[in-house]
This record gives sequence, C-alpha cells and structure tokens, in this order.
Amino acid sequence: MDQIILYIQTNAYGIVGLTLLSATVSSIALAFAKKVVFYADYDDLAISAAMCALPAVLVVIAAMFVQHVAAFYLAGLVFVGLLIKVAHTTFRANSNSIWKTVLLLVGKLVMSFLYVAFLYKALAGEKRTDRGKGWFFLVILTPLLIALVHKRTGRFAIGRSGRLQVND
Repeated sequence: MDQIILYIQTNAYGIVGLTLLSATVSSIALAFAKKVVFYADYDDLAISAAMCALPAVLVVIAAMFVQHVAAFYLAGLVFVGLLIKVAHTTFRANSNSIWKTVLLLVGKLVMSFLYVAFLYKALAGEKRTDRGKGWFFLVILTPLLIALVHKRTGRFAIGRSGRLQVND
C-alpha cells in the first residue's frame, strides 16, 4: 500500500510539471503565431522577471533585520502585488480574454522562474561547470524572451544599438 501511495505522489509531481511545461510551450507557440501577446512591452518583461527575483532578494535582506516569518510575509506581499500588475497588463493586452490571461500567466511564471534560476546558477554556481551551464541557458533564454515582446517600447527599452535605454 505504501508503494502505491508513493507512486501516486511522485506521479502527481510529474503530472504537474508536465502541465506547466505544456502550458508554457503552448503559450510561447501562440505568441510566435501572433495569436496572443506574451509580453506587452519591455516594462512587462522587467516586471515579470522581478516577480520571481525580487521576493527572493527581499527574503535574504529582510531576514537580516526582522524575523524570518515577517520576511516571508513581505516577500509574499511583493509577489502578489507584482502578479496583480502582470495579470492586469496581460489581460488588457490580450483583448480582455480570461483564458488567454491564465495560460499566459502560467507561461510567464515558468519563464521568470527559469530565468532567475539560471541567472543564480550562472552567478553563484559552486562548480565551474554549473556556472557554464547557467550562462549557456541564459544565452538561449534571453533572445527568446526579447523575441516574445510585442511592442518594443517601455521604460526599459532596447535601442537600435542594442544598448539598454532607460526612458524617464
């Protein structure tokens, strides 16, 4: 009986992972087919990336000054606030369709998490091979994310020279 329960639990994690992967791949495919808007502009891309990175940084910094529980509440509050902003932008960019918004939010969360995880691996990997793998996947993932931006405008726009231009 214990083996059956263990099999169901490990199989459930695989099903959840496969569901997240298929939602992400399908949302990227729909974005390349111009059926949906994955990132409305560069601001949407930056906020989506910050949605996963900023809470992790806040937990590390806030844990030095306050209790760990308060740091997690603060990080959760920041994550929910950024998630609401990204959801609103995605909803408006995709002609107020709730189904497209849900599918794209899953894709944005997975892509943001992957980008932050590979960035951490590239910068703070313990072994040289870990850092190399992190940089390899960042080199592949960064042009993909930039290609998914619909309008090439925003506060964090990339100019014709390829340099980041911060527009006030």
